[in-house]
Amino acid sequence: MLDPQEELLAVDDTPVRWGIIGPGWIARGAIMPAFASIAIGDVVAVASRDRARANAFATDFNIPRAYAGYDLLVDDPDVEAIYIALPNNLHAEWAIRAMQAGKQVLCEKPLASTAREAEGMVAAAAETDSLFMEATMYRFHPRMREAVALVHSGAIGTPLLVRGSFCFTMANADNYRNHPEMGGGALLDVGSYCINAARWLLNEEPHTAMAMSVLADSGIDETVAGLLAFPSGALAQLQCSFGSAEHQNLDIVGTDGSIEVVHPFTAWRNDETAIRLTQGDQTDDIIFPPADHYAIMLEHFSACVRGQDEPWTPPEDGVGTLRAMDALRRSAASGRAERV
Repeated sequence: MLDPQEELLAVDDTPVRWGIIGPGWIARGAIMPAFASIAIGDVVAVASRDRARANAFATDFNIPRAYAGYDLLVDDPDVEAIYIALPNNLHAEWAIRAMQAGKQVLCEKPLASTAREAEGMVAAAAETDSLFMEATMYRFHPRMREAVALVHSGAIGTPLLVRGSFCFTMANADNYRNHPEMGGGALLDVGSYCINAARWLLNEEPHTAMAMSVLADSGIDETVAGLLAFPSGALAQLQCSFGSAEHQNLDIVGTDGSIEVVHPFTAWRNDETAIRLTQGDQTDDIIFPPADHYAIMLEHFSACVRGQDEPWTPPEDGVGTLRAMDALRRSAASGRAERV
């Protein structure tokens, strides 16, 4: 048996070797700057179906290897973990392929286009004994973790209502989010945040969903308003849109108070943030210094790969979000309440 000093020396603290599949805006604007700020993970490879795009990304960020084809990165024996930043319709295929190749996988949200696809991903993780997590980066921000801790501690009494909105204008017609066959639409892209947050805050799964949607000419759901009912009696309202002005908000209303979080989902790494906590007649603003939730997430996942931490979020959580979204889509189509 190792003594404590030998055991400490035996811990593998070398940086995790990462590969990125999909060098789009998220990878360029959020993931790579986050990697630059952590010591426990290095990006050693990037893959795109477009060789020029992969090469340009590798050059811009000094990445040793660029692949024209996702399979080449997945089969690279030097890559330990993969960040999947592909359109939603490709998440399941390449996450499963990566796990079958022995990689640990952090996958952009939502996990897939449907709950059934996501269930297959979770099953693959169990079969291959792979570390697999949904990249719900907002959950790693200290402000959001404090908001959830306040609710779960009873600071606002029993939570009765969660209201979430995430809206903006998606003007680029070529963006995959504007193509239904690629898993586009406001509900899957930004509505997923609102649903994920409600489930996290209430710490339970909804049983009934109701929704109405407005479709764009492309066929995607451009604007969606929905309602989820939970076993405790709590209700969650959500609004999401690709056709409106920028708007993000998260309110939690309880029997003894409320919490308001402005711009809850995409606080930028240089942004000071706040929680407004109201208890009775007293309202306090709790201020948080700037934090990069992408960097915290990548550092955490890398620590899990090295066995230094346990995942904060199980992969099944992403399935729960998709089950609710599936029911909301069914309700928007049927015009009646649907079981989750």
